[in-house]
Amino acid sequence: MMLFADTAAGFDDPLGLLAACHRRMESFCTTLEKLEAHVDAFGADDEARTAARRVLEYFDRAAPQHHADEEIDLLPLLEYRADTGETRAAVAAWAARTADEHGGQIVAWHRLREALVALTEKRAADPLAPSVFVSAVRSHYRFEDTEVFPLANALLTPSDLVRLGHCMAERRGRALTEQDRWRA
Repeated sequence: MMLFADTAAGFDDPLGLLAACHRRMESFCTTLEKLEAHVDAFGADDEARTAARRVLEYFDRAAPQHHADEEIDLLPLLEYRADTGETRAAVAAWAARTADEHGGQIVAWHRLREALVALTEKRAADPLAPSVFVSAVRSHYRFEDTEVFPLANALLTPSDLVRLGHCMAERRGRALTEQDRWRA
């Protein structure tokens, strides 16, 4: 069981890598909350614009990859390994919830993104209001940390994990290590 995410997890530990991504999401959610207060107090100064650029970079690039890791790779593996009616029902519930919540996050992100882009460009825009997006992200990854990842740890075989790691690496255009190739 994974109690803490390994922030140094690699593609040879894909569930650890997904959990580490959740920790980065939390860090960026905290940054967004601080950024809102900072902009209210100091406006679009250099510090605010730098923070906004970093948040944009992460949620424009890494978050969609993370969603694809879950929807395209992890979910089908869990569906394949679900061996009882109860397990199949849990996986189906996660699939439905994931589709709904990822969709909601995307909508909330696009609203917030406009304000962040305006901030980086020193343009007037709607006030930075990250609370809807932050709440959606936190709720989703907390569910996955407590419900989905323990299920994945129980169901997935070592070869499933190698396959998942390979898919995640390929999605990011990363070369696999010799150790990863040997495991395949």
